[in-house]
Amino acid sequence: MARAKPLTPISLERSYPCPCCRQGELQPILLTEALGCSRCQHIFALTPDSCGIKQLGTAYPYSRIWYWCGQAWMPLRAYRGLAAAWIVCTCSMLLAGLIVAGPVGWVGWFLVLFVFVMLAIGVVLVSRGF
Repeated sequence: MARAKPLTPISLERSYPCPCCRQGELQPILLTEALGCSRCQHIFALTPDSCGIKQLGTAYPYSRIWYWCGQAWMPLRAYRGLAAAWIVCTCSMLLAGLIVAGPVGWVGWFLVLFVFVMLAIGVVLVSRGF
């Protein structure tokens, strides 16, 4: 099992590589507790523990968060286990639905269709990093 890298507090007095474009540098924005990228113009706010940054102002409905490990950014993927459990649960429901679908008729096939939709949602969650 891989060891977790220790988190390092972020200092507003130094610059960091941008976690989005990986080419620009994050520099402090005056009179704020925020950092801005010199290349892609993304703005990031410090997390309450000062070990991470949260991307601000995105069209993406979920804000992305990264933690600084001393040399590189580590993305927060808190729900990856939840998405995997979702897929395992829906696959077992699909198997049960297929077993029931034969003798029951249209109700069983409706259950199979419902489980396919749930499985598709799980695949989307995994592909988006949850």
